[in-house]
Order: sequence, then C-alpha cells, then structure tokens
Amino acid sequence: QEPGMEDCQGYPDGGQAYGNYNGISTNDFRGDASALQNLTKLTHITMRSPLVEFHVDSSMCSWTKIQLIYLRYMPFLDGALPDCLPTSLTRLRALILTDTQLTGTIPASIANMTSLKQMGLSFNKLQGQMPNFAPNLMHYFLNDNQLTGTLPEAQPYHSDDPDQINN
Repeated sequence: QEPGMEDCQGYPDGGQAYGNYNGISTNDFRGDASALQNLTKLTHITMRSPLVEFHVDSSMCSWTKIQLIYLRYMPFLDGALPDCLPTSLTRLRALILTDTQLTGTIPASIANMTSLKQMGLSFNKLQGQMPNFAPNLMHYFLNDNQLTGTLPEAQPYHSDDPDQINN
C-alpha cells in the first residue's frame, strides 16, 4: 500500500519528532496534503513529489514554528503566497517553492522577513513587481516567472546544482 497524507497523523504533530524537530521529509506521499496545514508545531517540511496535491493559502501562516519550507517538483501545488507569511512565519529561514504552479505576486511585506536567508521561487507563474527584500536574504532564485523591476540587493546564489540551496 502506498503511503498517503493520512499516514502523517501517526506522528506527534503530524511529523517525525526528534527533540525540537517536528518535520516531514518524504518523496513517497500521494494525494491531498491539506491535512498538513493544520500542523502548528511543524518546523521543517521537505517534499519533492509530483503526486501530492497542495494548495498554498493563508492556512500556512499557522506554521509559526516553521524554519524550512521546501516543496519542489510538485505540479499539483497551486495558490499564491499569502500576505500573512512575513508576520506569522518569523522563524522561516528558507522558502523553496520551485517548479510548482504558484501564481500571483510576491508580497511586498516579504521585505520584513529578517530571518529569511534563502528563497527559491523559480519555474512558477509569479508575476508583477519584484519587492525589496530584507538585506539578510543571501540567496534567491526567481528565474522563469513573469516578474518585472530591478533585482533585489541580495547577491544571487550561483551553482550548477539547484539542490545546493538546501545545504
């Protein structure tokens, strides 16, 4: 039997608990991931699965302890970045939503995310003006969207291996 999102319910807070780490890291889940949005003690989520459905919306803002969101190669991930991210996800260090179906704009309030060090939003359907980013944003990937404006002041990260952002 293939693991599904309902399998997360067996772990404390829906993830694998190791001390202060409550995270989900898998490529094997299939189906609707909406149950993950209720996991308020989640600190890390890492998924690369073309078989998971996930809708990005303001319910992600309940992940107040989250430090890493890494969702890649998920053609059934859709939605727009919610405006509440900067005020709710104050511990977020890396936001990677690459090669998904993410739409809309990058909220201007993302400039207030002082803990954010890495951001990967490449290969999506984002559009509009690029906002200013907090000066501590060290690495960003924004290519293959319909964004306009000048590049942020942060230095872009150059690598032939896009998975290096997770290091």
